[in-house]
Amino acid sequence: MEKTKEYYETLDKRSKEYREWKESLRDDETTLSNDEYEYLKDLFENLKSKLSKEDAKLTLAIYKKYVYPKQKNTRCVSCWKKILKSLRVLLNEDERNKI
Repeated sequence: MEKTKEYYETLDKRSKEYREWKESLRDDETTLSNDEYEYLKDLFENLKSKLSKEDAKLTLAIYKKYVYPKQKNTRCVSCWKKILKSLRVLLNEDERNKI
């Protein structure tokens, strides 16, 4: 019998099998796509004091996808420092996983 999403959803949420399945989904959700990986790598190698509108939009979209989905668009410098720091950590973790 093939175990589908419906199968796992019927399991007791406290069971080991269910928790392992949820953890495996979380691992898939935290892996950057190749395009996102290359974009962030290039961004941090060439980071200037100011992001262009396009870079800010794409950077925020990646942040919302992997870190904090409720983040609003912002001009706050300290908020952007936090966003960039989180993405740098995510990029470093992804680099370690690719080795």
